[in-house]
Amino acid sequence: MKNKTKRFLKNVLLVSLALSSVSIMGGCGSKKNDSLKIAVLSKKQAEVSNYWKIIKKGSEDAGKEIGAEVIFDAPQDPANLEQQIELVNKYANEGVSAIVIAPIDKDALNDSLNAASENGIPIIAIDSDTNAKSKKTCISTDNYAGGKTAGKAAADIAGGDIKAFIVSDSETAQNTADRIRGFTEAAKDGNIEVSDVQYCDSDRGKAKDIALDAIKADDKNEIKVMFGANEASTLGICDAVAEEGLEDTISVIGFDCSDDVIDFMNKNVIDATIVQNPYNMGYLGVKNAQKACNGESVSSAIDTGVTRVTPDNLDDKDIQFLINPLGN
Repeated sequence: MKNKTKRFLKNVLLVSLALSSVSIMGGCGSKKNDSLKIAVLSKKQAEVSNYWKIIKKGSEDAGKEIGAEVIFDAPQDPANLEQQIELVNKYANEGVSAIVIAPIDKDALNDSLNAASENGIPIIAIDSDTNAKSKKTCISTDNYAGGKTAGKAAADIAGGDIKAFIVSDSETAQNTADRIRGFTEAAKDGNIEVSDVQYCDSDRGKAKDIALDAIKADDKNEIKVMFGANEASTLGICDAVAEEGLEDTISVIGFDCSDDVIDFMNKNVIDATIVQNPYNMGYLGVKNAQKACNGESVSSAIDTGVTRVTPDNLDDKDIQFLINPLGN
């Protein structure tokens, strides 16, 4: 990573830390960093998502910095809850020093995470929260605020007295549920009515089919905004809008960024996307796992922030650093 990019990310890191709230203590006792083995469990394999690839990069950079071994793993099938539970149990049984996890479900992993914690393994949540009592901290976007940013973008771009349609990943994921709540409230303030929310299980093809069905069922052409609450939902919506030639009719508001999202933005299919800071989620996840293992105080919540990206600011240097920390 270039030095300028590192300085930018560290500046964002300092802001994130300044927003942290109440502190609690880690519980696995002091360990030398070179003996730490930290499992980072995501929702998808890094190879299938730029977002998770960036989280992996952040976690591995932090591991190198502190001299810890970082094991990045995910369900073989994207967002497969049962497989993620199996991974938690596997690494807990192997006796890793800490588990950093992006939980697919806020409740279903509780038993496995709590059991790992009872065996002295600190639990750090990233990307989305968990209700597991053993969680030391959650390092993520304030997804409600991110959703409000998306809803405000919809009102700014499309105006009021219209309807919006939402595609999201899962009914049980806390992060996207918060985004939908924030979007709906901000859209209402802008006189936009959310007509429906449907779920694609983080499957781009399914998201496209859902969006196409919504477009074809909209006999009165009332839907003027479509919001994708995650990357797969966003891209599926874009596929549908482009296929129907409705780029000038339907404003697309996305969440997250990838090469495909940028390509759609350059083609005027997507009007704005809300970009998180996944690098810092991975980086801070590992750094806080180290702190918990060493018995240091760990902040109970860290907000890594969001940025509205549009065709107007896409080429700004700071935006480019944010959306491409991999430097490729």
